[in-house]
Amino acid sequence: VNKHEGEQSALKDDGHVKFIVDSLRWSDSLVLIYPTWWFNIPAILKGFFDRCFVPGVGFRYDKVAQKRMTGLTNIKKVGVLTTYGFTEEEVTKAGDAGKVMISGGMTMLFAQPCEVVWKALYGMQGTQPVEVRTKFLDEVEEIYKKW
Repeated sequence: VNKHEGEQSALKDDGHVKFIVDSLRWSDSLVLIYPTWWFNIPAILKGFFDRCFVPGVGFRYDKVAQKRMTGLTNIKKVGVLTTYGFTEEEVTKAGDAGKVMISGGMTMLFAQPCEVVWKALYGMQGTQPVEVRTKFLDEVEEIYKKW
């Protein structure tokens, strides 16, 4: 039986996607760095998820157990670094779809439990002084020194 039975054809036809998927299969963690636009992830990142976390990679269906099985149990930790144009209060009020998707739905594809480390800088539309941005970068450095 093919170890990766049920993979979508995108994996076989796209060398870049295959490289990413092969990397995901041996990694113990995943770090995502992106700007948050309109309370969600950028379309290019969503496209990455759609092409790389396909059946046979992110999950598989176990016919015997009759349920979805986690596909990337090797990934035990997810880190997110993101910026928002809006304040934290505004983002919270809007629902923060990107955070919900990554912290909730995506972690179902990984080891259980999967630790999520979220670090965000809010209010980036010209309102954050240099000191705030510098403090953010210093905090990011401390987080990832321990990674």
